[in-house]
Amino acid sequence: MTDLIQEVKEALQAAQRYLEHSEKQKVYDESVHIIAALKKHLETAERQREEAVKALEWYGGGNHFKTNQLQSKILEVETGELARTTLKRIKGENG
Repeated sequence: MTDLIQEVKEALQAAQRYLEHSEKQKVYDESVHIIAALKKHLETAERQREEAVKALEWYGGGNHFKTNQLQSKILEVETGELARTTLKRIKGENG
């Protein structure tokens, strides 16, 4: 009888270890999923930042007004200055 009790105890301990491992695996799997999602969001943010920098460089250079002569000179200066200032902030430059 004591052998049977001991076997049951061992089986219960094994089941408990299995459940603990399963919970750890579940947490691990969720963590991997979250990290993968964060990586995807980071890549998207980096791509959007690069696109924004390109657009700001383009606007800052006044290139867009070469094809659209209907814009006023004041708007050109204000837009270009805003683009240059924003670009400096994105790149972390002072001034």
